[in-house]
Amino acid sequence: MSFDVTDAADLLALKNEVNLDPAGVGYSGVVEGGKEFLALLNDAVNNPAPDTGIDFLLADDLMEMLFTENISAGDQFRVQLLFEMTASPQDSFDRYRAQISALDNGLAIAIAAHIRDFSRAEFLFSDVVDGANESVTISSSDWVAARNS
Repeated sequence: MSFDVTDAADLLALKNEVNLDPAGVGYSGVVEGGKEFLALLNDAVNNPAPDTGIDFLLADDLMEMLFTENISAGDQFRVQLLFEMTASPQDSFDRYRAQISALDNGLAIAIAAHIRDFSRAEFLFSDVVDGANESVTISSSDWVAARNS
């Protein structure tokens, strides 16, 4: 569902977010479309509401989870195959989230508990893709389109 600048409903939702400021973010105190304004929409630290979503499952996240779980030798082999496909600790395993969760109940719990704080843009427009909430960023041109709609 990520923000779509061609979708009238998304434009209205963004316009209402800024004009009505339902969470008390403080949009009126900064220059519209500027760096500080966009940070209020796009940085989770500026979201006064405690909104969270499912974080991406990166190789280094899975590695950390594996150190606390005892999984079978067969499952260890499957996980090893995943790591052999990676080039970086920042490679995403979201595509395999369901299969990895099925390996071990403790691992499934750890993956389900792997969450992140939402920005206001993500609170409004993020959808779950491959088991994780997608990242959403509003640009200055997105705001101009919403404001002028």
